Amino acid sequence: MFKLFQKKKKEDFSTQMIELIEKVINGRLNIHHKYEVLIKKVSKSNKSVKTKLAISRYIMHRILRESDRVFIKAQIEANKLCPCEHGGKHVKDKFDNGEKSEAITYH
Repeated sequence: MFKLFQKKKKEDFSTQMIELIEKVINGRLNIHHKYEVLIKKVSKSNKSVKTKLAISRYIMHRILRESDRVFIKAQIEANKLCPCEHGGKHVKDKFDNGEKSEAITYH
């Protein structure tokens, strides 16, 4: 059966990680640019200062959430593509059981 996320060799994984990092950077830049345009429109509008402040806060909140979402999705994809053996147990389970894991892989 064909797996959507197949584990690759280390060389392939390194190349995929570089591509993934580029996608994260470009995704975040696109999000920031999109909301930068909105902030400029709000600052030039004839709304009251309170309204501008409320809209600007909302936009800042959206920038942070969407930017973090791009990063989190990339982390999940990197973990799925990782050629490393994780021992079958989740890291959270190991810490819940009081075990210390020396071989935790961060991506």
